[in-house]
Amino acid sequence: MFDRDFDGFMSDLGRIIQKYETAKAMGDFIYLEVSEYEELFDHYFSTGDFEQAISLIQSGCKAHPYAGSLSLKHAEVLLELGQLEQARSGLMLLKVYNPMIYRLCSIEQIFLLCGININKPSIL
Repeated sequence: MFDRDFDGFMSDLGRIIQKYETAKAMGDFIYLEVSEYEELFDHYFSTGDFEQAISLIQSGCKAHPYAGSLSLKHAEVLLELGQLEQARSGLMLLKVYNPMIYRLCSIEQIFLLCGININKPSIL
């Protein structure tokens, strides 16, 4: 039973990847649900394809500007690449587009979750 569910998930993910990459190669815009953007992002991020993850999540944020989860994922990949100021700027958009998520999770908390203390002076 579990194997069948897992195989179904993988084929769904494979279908979404193919659909997205085909449209991107042709220069076409493709509409995806927020959950599809999240799944694709997780795939690219976990495989270390950060360039693809950034491109995808930027498209997702444009298509779904009120989806706080996509803004958080965008910040996550920027943090992974060491682009702290860009991540911080992106997270500030949560205050405008999704104030509920912003109130629930302050920027300092988000950075701390990622292992970065933004209140501590940098030695770089």
